[in-house]
Amino acid sequence: KLSDLNPSVFDLKSKLKKYKQAGHKLDYWKATTKTGHWNHEGHHIIADFLTKRLMNQYLNHSNKF
Repeated sequence: KLSDLNPSVFDLKSKLKKYKQAGHKLDYWKATTKTGHWNHEGHHIIADFLTKRLMNQYLNHSNKF
């Protein structure tokens, strides 16, 4: 059961909301003038966020491995 594994939950929604409020359009593609999936900036921000969280989690729990 997934709940038995004690999975971590990362609050990506609030991170993206902060960027949106700052005027970033993380789902706008200038080349096509359309919105949709995350653009290059959005992917970079999300990758950086997740990398930091996962590294922090791994380093804090590395003695279990």
